[in-house]
Amino acid sequence: MTYARSTGMGSAIADPDSPDHLISDGALVAATLAAAPEFAEWPHQELARLIPYVWERHVRAGHLLCREGEQAENAFCLLSGTVRYDGGNGRLITAGFVGHEAALSAPTYLADVTALTDVVTLVVPRTVLQDFGITLGGKTLYHSLLAHHTITEADDEELARPAPPEPEPEPISVGKSIGWLLTAVLPALILLFGERYGLNWHQRDFLAALSVCLVMMSFNLTAQYAAALIAGLACLLLNVAPANVILSGFASDGFFMGLSIFGLGAVLTSSGLAERLVLNILKLSPRSPFWYNLTILVTGVLMTPCLPSANTRVALMTPLIMETSRALGYQDRSREATRLMFSMFVGASLFAPIFLTAKSLNFVIHSMMPEQIRDEFQWLKWTLSASVAGIVMIGLYLITTAAIFRGGEKPRLSQTHLETQLHLLGPMRSREWTALAIAAAFMIAIVTYSVHKISPAWITLAVLCVFLVLGMLNERHIRHSFQWDVLLLVGFFIGLEQTLDYTGITAILTNSLSGVTGYMSSNFPLFIGLLAVVTLLLRMFLPITTAGVLIASVFLPLAVLNGVNPWVVGFAIMMLSETWFLPAQCSYYLTLEELSGDKPVHDQALFLRLNAMSMAMRLVALLASIPFFHYLGLL
Repeated sequence: MTYARSTGMGSAIADPDSPDHLISDGALVAATLAAAPEFAEWPHQELARLIPYVWERHVRAGHLLCREGEQAENAFCLLSGTVRYDGGNGRLITAGFVGHEAALSAPTYLADVTALTDVVTLVVPRTVLQDFGITLGGKTLYHSLLAHHTITEADDEELARPAPPEPEPEPISVGKSIGWLLTAVLPALILLFGERYGLNWHQRDFLAALSVCLVMMSFNLTAQYAAALIAGLACLLLNVAPANVILSGFASDGFFMGLSIFGLGAVLTSSGLAERLVLNILKLSPRSPFWYNLTILVTGVLMTPCLPSANTRVALMTPLIMETSRALGYQDRSREATRLMFSMFVGASLFAPIFLTAKSLNFVIHSMMPEQIRDEFQWLKWTLSASVAGIVMIGLYLITTAAIFRGGEKPRLSQTHLETQLHLLGPMRSREWTALAIAAAFMIAIVTYSVHKISPAWITLAVLCVFLVLGMLNERHIRHSFQWDVLLLVGFFIGLEQTLDYTGITAILTNSLSGVTGYMSSNFPLFIGLLAVVTLLLRMFLPITTAGVLIASVFLPLAVLNGVNPWVVGFAIMMLSETWFLPAQCSYYLTLEELSGDKPVHDQALFLRLNAMSMAMRLVALLASIPFFHYLGLL
């Protein structure tokens, strides 16, 4: 007998005599995977994510598909033909998986698997089965195969392995020790010496509670929302301000808009509509590196106003881009793969200030503006006013990446892979059509605010109620798809601004900084430069939202005093607050790294250099928008 030896996809493309081939019939592969008992409980949306990692293997009758004792690198899903499992009772197999040792702990195949007829199989590598984290409610492909195959007693002994030891608790680091020390010392110093600087009792109490919150966030002593809740509770217990002031953020338009937008995002992702959109855009994109990267960038931008969290957008798109990069034939950590991932990251994060509904910080700063400004700068006016900055950032991205990535490797995207994924998704279901119709109605209602004058917060809340009534949002979505930690922060920070004003601390800061803020009206570009320095220093210690809210709490009232439109200052703060250079400074970059696992497609060092370049783009785009702000009468 002749053994069909394992080869990689690179040789499958280069060698016409190789038994390995690209997928030839997308509809057959989709139907076979959907019918496999191993995937009986899997939604087709999850199965579609498997396609870029698999390929076909053709084995002639009488040859071996698996040889006993050889490395179990792949499992095989039968597309056509019959094989015999030579272990145990020598059973015949015509459907489902063989070579399931690759999904278990066996290093080698436990028996020969012989092709009785000409056989076509789908090759699923061990790395995909165990390492890529394609999940459904905690069940991976590894567990799915494990649950559908029985092992003989002799094989069971060979597969047995001891349970991993319990991890030991990590010792408290020096940095965290310093942080805990500061949480005790700073409030005490404020309470002891604050009176010397003209602070009354309520102001000292409030600043002491706020200092604890900021230190806990800066040193990562606890979750950000936990630090915020601790500070809020301290303010309530110390009677710093009335409860309706401290907790005012949880009754604000910004809080309810954030809550409802999370519901819209949950429906768009869980229905499969977002993934279908990405796959169809890739299928229609011209086959060149420029167009693939531009397509991915634009896809991220289009998702930005619909999914109100950069973490959510990055979490949704990272697996798809990893799959696309490998389907294009790019080597992991290559320049081309890094460019593709960076395009996704830029599209999903860089343009958040352009859209009101793109980020929790936007909701908070919008709620901190005077009521007249809030009514004026709803979704459409906000986007139009920020449009020049968005156009400049896109232009700078295209110019710089074209210069950096000249003459790169040409993509080899298999259209059959995309067609197979779309076959698995099937035609658009009623759930997707409903989500699309409601999302379109929502966007129309937001854009036409000037006509009907209904607050966007109540429009988004109405959309959330419709989803709940139709059953498109259930308890699982509400628990897992709504970022409750972010919503708690939104409520706390909006209340923080009200508490600062109530205690008179805002007035103290305004008087102290009056000399610096005079540049707002006399030399706005210089003010932007000073604001960038202040933001950069705060971002070394504080998360994006915390730094942005603190800066806005100080400078938005100053904008009013200096005759500058608060929206312009708020927009500048949002643009600059996203500045980061170290991975630990950016939660959505950490999300990308976590989803990439130990097999990332991007080169981290190159990615971080590109990110530093994108931070400069923000500042240039902001400065380039100043003439447009003058044209609009905002300056």
